[in-house]
Amino acid sequence: MVSARLERESLETIENYALERGRHEQELFVQTEAIQAQLAAEFEAALARRGEGAGPEFTERFFEDERGVTRNRASTFGDPGRAQLWARRGVELDPELQRELLVGHDLVQRYGPGLSLRSLNIYVVNSANAITYYWPSAADWATGVDPDLDLHDEEFFAVGTPARDPSREPAWTRMYRDHYGPWMVSCETPIDIGGRHVANVGMDITLDELVESSVNETLPGTHNLIIREDGRLIMGPELYADHGDASLDIEIRASEHPGLAETLRLARSLGPGEHLAFNAVTDEYLAITRIAGPGWFLIVVLPGDLVRARASGPTKIVLALGVVSLLFEFLLVFLVLRRNVGDPLAELTAASEALARGERDAPLPTRRDDELGDLAAAFGRMRDTVELKTHELVAEVEARREGEALLQAILDHTPAVIFIKDLEGRYLLTNRRWHELFGNRPELEGLSDVDFLPPAVAERMQANDREVLLAGEPMQFEERVVSDAGEGTYITVKFPLPSPTGELGALCGIATDISARIELEDQLRHSQKMDALGQLAGGVAHDFNNLLTVIFGQSELLVAELEGNAEAQEDLGVVLEAAERARWLTGQLLAFSRRELYNAEVFDLREVVEQSRSLLRRLLSEDIEIALSEDGDDGEPLMIRADRGQVEQLLLNLATNARDAMPEGGRLGLALRRIVLDADDERGLALAPGPHVLLSVSDTGVGMDEATRARAMEPFFTTKAAGRGTGLGLAIVYGVAKQTGGVIDIDSALGVGTRIDVYLPEAKGAAKPRVEASDELEGARPGETVLVLEDSEVVGRVTARSLENFGYTVLLASDGRQALERVRAYPGTIDLLLSDILMPGLSGPDAAAELRKLRPELAVLYMTGHIDDERVSIEALGADAEILPKPFRQAELAARVRAALDGKAGKAGRGAQAGRSESV
Repeated sequence: MVSARLERESLETIENYALERGRHEQELFVQTEAIQAQLAAEFEAALARRGEGAGPEFTERFFEDERGVTRNRASTFGDPGRAQLWARRGVELDPELQRELLVGHDLVQRYGPGLSLRSLNIYVVNSANAITYYWPSAADWATGVDPDLDLHDEEFFAVGTPARDPSREPAWTRMYRDHYGPWMVSCETPIDIGGRHVANVGMDITLDELVESSVNETLPGTHNLIIREDGRLIMGPELYADHGDASLDIEIRASEHPGLAETLRLARSLGPGEHLAFNAVTDEYLAITRIAGPGWFLIVVLPGDLVRARASGPTKIVLALGVVSLLFEFLLVFLVLRRNVGDPLAELTAASEALARGERDAPLPTRRDDELGDLAAAFGRMRDTVELKTHELVAEVEARREGEALLQAILDHTPAVIFIKDLEGRYLLTNRRWHELFGNRPELEGLSDVDFLPPAVAERMQANDREVLLAGEPMQFEERVVSDAGEGTYITVKFPLPSPTGELGALCGIATDISARIELEDQLRHSQKMDALGQLAGGVAHDFNNLLTVIFGQSELLVAELEGNAEAQEDLGVVLEAAERARWLTGQLLAFSRRELYNAEVFDLREVVEQSRSLLRRLLSEDIEIALSEDGDDGEPLMIRADRGQVEQLLLNLATNARDAMPEGGRLGLALRRIVLDADDERGLALAPGPHVLLSVSDTGVGMDEATRARAMEPFFTTKAAGRGTGLGLAIVYGVAKQTGGVIDIDSALGVGTRIDVYLPEAKGAAKPRVEASDELEGARPGETVLVLEDSEVVGRVTARSLENFGYTVLLASDGRQALERVRAYPGTIDLLLSDILMPGLSGPDAAAELRKLRPELAVLYMTGHIDDERVSIEALGADAEILPKPFRQAELAARVRAALDGKAGKAGRGAQAGRSESV
């Protein structure tokens, strides 16, 4: 009986362990399936809301790269915080597929950052060989994968197809590993719409924790198995030595091993509520539970000889005690025959003394029917009660030890700082994270905050403690803490702890480090402030451009009319000079707001710097030395794609800023080199990994303190005296770099100087040859007619008069409808449409399209102060679009109109913004 009881206890132990492990492990898989069901429903709902087609949004987000793969544009590609797209080379991206990919892209972007559990990523893999994914640790996956990869052959897609998953329930892949991450398994939830398999919603779940616990967390003498229902061994002793090998492909099947085959058969044959089985092939007891989700069997294996060994020892002891008991009984019979009272009393006395010493096996004379027998029986019952209570106390002590070990593990492994103080503020208990902050110094326990923290910090913390103890309820505080690890901000929840008597006994605190979150919030607020200032500056500049167009045009018309009146012409010259200054300022505002017409081209930044050195020399005073550093520079061309004029302005502004910082002379340093940033780059820059060109401009001037450096790139912020600067210098640098896809980094210290690093993405391709502007102005040829379409009456009137002075016949319209009426009513040839871009009703491009239906030969020249990309994108104007920026002088107007009529794009030079432009 003892042997059977011990054997039953051993089997109950492994059964309870297996059930608890199974419940713990399957929580992750059950939650994963629930999350994916929600995401699949959200995908279908979002697809229905989006309606037909994708519109221009698809091409705004994605493009086809040089390998033929469709992926994110450069501004978001490789960003760990942004969703990505990969579409196989050759896939036909029809409107319906584009719509599905946009919905998938939005879905993973919205839910990806909030995923927890042990998920590596979230993705929507489309049946047309395309995938949208949010994968922070492998954001550049789209460039590393074969462009001809067929997703249909990948298990993470195939398991969700109707052929493999006819139930259309969530499906799980095998366990696998690749160079992007740890051991994992993928869950795929199919999305079927109208009977068509559209896509799978998938997540890769890391299994390293499960593998590690299966190897290391076992009951004494046991080992763990995990077997998939189809017989593939997921984890077992055969794999323990190799589970860290990234190249291992787990293909061991239970059918290949007789013992494992019998284990699998027993697991499959167990009925509901049954968890124990005996494997006669291997002589092993099995505790089996099923992990919901992937359908794995978790099996705890206990060798049979170990169970028998545990049971046989107590059995031998019982047999031995039985023999001894018989000998005592024979002896007792013998003694009863000799003495009826003395010897039984002596035996009872000896048994009592043995029980007092803790020896509970001494025999008692319980077979007597007299008072001595009753007394012996009472002693026997007392001995049994003592033994039962002893077992209960031992079990309670063991349970408390396990609970304390679990609590200590929680305290040691939580990322939060946990502490307990007495009512006097002295530390009673601290966890490992607390010691990591304040040093592993046990003597700190028993001290208070004032003993090791700065006085102001300690006083603030003690004031918070007093507030909690006075209120008698939990309270939350944001506390700035100075520790051995540095300074940080923590959200601390403090609450009173009662004593065993129910009175207030201590204070407990749990603090979470939010320093990184606060830093990100500061960066977001700064970015939002800069964007808001940019929008304001761009709007103001646009209105000023229209006004300046009128001032330029009217002033130049007056100059021509007042020929011979030197004094009046001189006065008008002052007006034109002031207007030129205003044009420059509005150009600066547009550059900062990134709404200036952007003429992108590929060129060598080294060539621009070299050509600018003579200009910089004239700009700087003689006591400032210009030094071009060649450290780390191989002399090769440094190609970038940008607006050449804007980059020249950037360099000029940086040099001017450095000059003003060195009123007593100094050294201006210029450095150029090519760098390659990777995902682990420690510079902390908001740049995608890859090759970049670094332009560094340094000075030995007065430098900046931290407060000045933080505001240096704000528009209109300046430390110069009144009248010495506009405050736009570094703001323009910021705007140009941002528009080009780069970033600015400032390193400065008072009395040391300043270095400004400009990181610009490297471009591929060769530079286009420069076309010089022509000084020759040619007016109208006989019979040439221009239709001016401008919603501003005064701008349209001045522009028309200027064109008439050049000999053109001019038709004037204030909106698209009126322009159509003018064209229908005009019997002669109309050679050119000169149109604003943004207007009420029909925009300039829309009006041009309608007018060309009536006059197919009509040439088009657009004019604008800036392009609002929410209403009219530059791509919609066409590859050969001509754009005349406002404000413009009469010479610029004449040259651009002539060039547009003659088809001589670009002949008017940089100021006319010839050729295709881009708005970023």
